[in-house]
Amino acid sequence: GAFAHVQKPTTSTSNATPIVNRVGTTDSHTNKHKPVNGLMKERKAEVDYAFENRFMVHNDIINMLAPKCSSKRAEAQRVASLVTRELEGIAKGDEKLSDIAAASEDIEPVMFGNDSVDSSDTSKNSSSSSTSIDDMRVLKLIQKPIAGKDAQPVPRFRRESEMYPAIASLFRLVERLICKFAISQDSTQKTSPSQSVKVYEKADFSPKDSDNYLRIDVGLFISDMWKRPAFNGRAVKHNKGPEIGAVDPKYADIFAVVEAKVSEDDQVDAYKQLLLYTYNIYWRQHDRRFAWGLTVCGTAVRACVFGNDGFLASDKMDLSEADGRSAFVGLLVNMAYCGREQLGFDLTIRYNSVRSMWEIDVFNDSDGTKTTCEIVSVMQAAERIFGRHTRCFRCKLPDDENESDNDSNSNSDNNSNGLGHFIVKDAWAYAEGDPDSPGFRDE
Repeated sequence: GAFAHVQKPTTSTSNATPIVNRVGTTDSHTNKHKPVNGLMKERKAEVDYAFENRFMVHNDIINMLAPKCSSKRAEAQRVASLVTRELEGIAKGDEKLSDIAAASEDIEPVMFGNDSVDSSDTSKNSSSSSTSIDDMRVLKLIQKPIAGKDAQPVPRFRRESEMYPAIASLFRLVERLICKFAISQDSTQKTSPSQSVKVYEKADFSPKDSDNYLRIDVGLFISDMWKRPAFNGRAVKHNKGPEIGAVDPKYADIFAVVEAKVSEDDQVDAYKQLLLYTYNIYWRQHDRRFAWGLTVCGTAVRACVFGNDGFLASDKMDLSEADGRSAFVGLLVNMAYCGREQLGFDLTIRYNSVRSMWEIDVFNDSDGTKTTCEIVSVMQAAERIFGRHTRCFRCKLPDDENESDNDSNSNSDNNSNGLGHFIVKDAWAYAEGDPDSPGFRDE
């Protein structure tokens, strides 16, 4: 078969998806050549190295998500200001959290249409509900700590499991407030959020498509990601189950992982766990260029962005302080209003709903012309957290109707139905410079 080589520029984006089996594996959970324990030992060693050599605190991560469109940026700033003001009222006891959440709940389906999770049929009093907001636990996160007899702050949470509903409730509250103010009558902008960042109903779960035993504390997804079909040519499989909060989460649909720790002393461990989760995000999402994650250690929130050559973490956003709450709200509002490319997706890979096919754009290096190819199957997925993130797709041209739609599992390019298939290799370009110079990495 022929090969087309796609080199990623330094910035670009799109969505996410399931995949075929890993090379050398019999299914998505086992590897006969490398048992899970051996696999995790290797990954943990790489994570330890990454934290020591490729980690940096970046004080402007929130602005990395600022909408590029000036009108959306202005609207995001307006909404963030209103959401922050409302959250401050809750933290000071001036506003009742449950009343605010209930008042804004009916707005959500209008705001995001069929892409949102309609929570109207879910009991608001159920702690397991995907829409429930636990007042007391949210207040534990955002109010000043209470001093004990020895003048030391009383621990807010004794166990990580106690933090999960508080974190999920806070995310749901901010999301609903964004919906509320995004379409409020005093808005002078005709812009609306690009997507809704939501929280899975489940907490402390192991994704169905994971290749290891790690459990995710809290998972975030984007409103329309769960409706996308499988990444396997015309053999698309739509999610026919109930709303996303009621189904088993998969790495193929997860936008970001939230890692919780009771104490800020465990911050380094939280970073390392996020790195371990990122392996499967890249492996399961073929249109992912970089990944996001958050840590919540005590009341300290930090946003992390994981690139192909290192990762960054934001300054601390202390939820018990007004400045920290304001920064946290700004982060979530920017996530709602920014473009998909800023969330880490590759816009050159997308789903064509008309033809029921995934597509990839291939560019000619000589004249810059673009050819759109249909993806028949995935032959190689990205399986490391750093490096070139090489992916290989078996493709065909859209007008090649003589090709079989059912040969995605075929390994032969010489059969009667495979004449016209070719391989597209999608990878980060080699860095410019002397390969023998100190610090140059060829992975």
